[in-house]
Amino acid sequence: MKRKTRSQFALWTLIFMLLVQVLAPGKAVIADGVDEGLVLTFSASSTEVKAGEEFSYIINYSASSTVSNFTDPKITFTLPAGVTYTNKSDSSLTTSTVTDSVQFPGRKEVTFSFKGGVLPAGSTGQLLVKGKFENYVTPDGTSATASCTFHATADGTPVSLESNEVEVTVSAEAK
Repeated sequence: MKRKTRSQFALWTLIFMLLVQVLAPGKAVIADGVDEGLVLTFSASSTEVKAGEEFSYIINYSASSTVSNFTDPKITFTLPAGVTYTNKSDSSLTTSTVTDSVQFPGRKEVTFSFKGGVLPAGSTGQLLVKGKFENYVTPDGTSATASCTFHATADGTPVSLESNEVEVTVSAEAK
């Protein structure tokens, strides 16, 4: 008798979970990008820099085989606290803007938008955002952790993919 009750409970739980997935509107999050053919990797030109030295955050993206078209695709990156924005460079498929972050006042946000409002299947690219820790201001050993996010819509459903995190540490010395 207990076995039948457990089986019924498991069956009803499964049915409930399926109904929630089908009926509940919400944000679809791609866990690793593999299922959708998306890859987003994030790195830094150096994990340890001197105060005042410019370094690059490197964003690599790849849409090797998309299941559906991604419309209005964007990659956003908010510079971490303590890092001053100095420059950026686009790929041949993107244009970009730099604004003051609404979510994080006092920090810059770089948004890379894909031309034509669609990320073409099979496309790859590299984006750069340059920054620095201010000299004579940043204490030795200060570190900043950052990541970037891909946002788009697939078949009317919002989709996002978060990159890995990168940490950069400053080496400062008073002379």
